[in-house]
Amino acid sequence: MQEADTLGVDIEHPPNSKIFDPTDHGDSDSDDISALARRRRAQLAGRDHNNQSNITVNFAGLAELIRPSSPSKNPTCSTKTMSIPPKLDLQSFATWFGLSGQLHDKLKAIHLDGPHLLRLVSNEQLQTEGGLSLGELAVLRDAEERWKEGHEL
Repeated sequence: MQEADTLGVDIEHPPNSKIFDPTDHGDSDSDDISALARRRRAQLAGRDHNNQSNITVNFAGLAELIRPSSPSKNPTCSTKTMSIPPKLDLQSFATWFGLSGQLHDKLKAIHLDGPHLLRLVSNEQLQTEGGLSLGELAVLRDAEERWKEGHEL
């Protein structure tokens, strides 16, 4: 017969057993959680606290990992240099870096006065609003990188 079928045993009246007796500390029962907790507390209390091992967590370098690599969300912004490059007029830029007359005219039409403004304009804007082809965009970004690095053709 199972205990659930025992006369007088229900949710309010558990069977008369050690497992249901809240006053029994059952120190000899290794499956008793409260007895295990008491033993562990007694072990810790008996130790020399100066000899306990300490866990050290080192967060060195965490700031560098979570800090954005560039203050700009523009994917064309170079992470090599954090300073703003000097201004240069569009005509000089086009001449020095060999931009075609057509590309120069497209940049002039959208009022880009020089390469110093390119960091503020996305590739998508240059293609949609400026009408640049993929090849023209590539030529422009290449010239921009060379200008930032101080290299001429």
